[in-house]
Amino acid sequence: MSGLPDREQLRATLAKVIAETCRCDAAALLRDEPFTSVIENFDSLYMLEIMLGIEVEYGLSADDLLPRDYTTSEELAEFFPSNLTELAVHIEKVAERKAADEAAGIHPPTPESVEAALRRQIEVEEQAQKGERA
Repeated sequence: MSGLPDREQLRATLAKVIAETCRCDAAALLRDEPFTSVIENFDSLYMLEIMLGIEVEYGLSADDLLPRDYTTSEELAEFFPSNLTELAVHIEKVAERKAADEAAGIHPPTPESVEAALRRQIEVEEQAQKGERA
């Protein structure tokens, strides 16, 4: 499974990363107590910090972990797993999807490719506007 350890090792590593990042009790995380109970003032900033820790540990970026269409911190809160096991399962699914995409030659857009596509779109629109004026 694309370089991830087995579920229990994944949970243990995640608990350690989250406990260090959010200054909370790793044992409570391992008991699958909700993040909102274990992490004082748990909010979207803590969620992002957790995702940064996951990126450092496993190379899965926030872009990999988040749905493509969320727009607010409230939507992020609704999406984010509620405890350690849910988070581990989500990470496993994301890693499997990413490995399958890479095997199929599908690569997520880079900031550079998005910028290039936007520039092409702007050029096409500018050409169309020039044609309308002529």
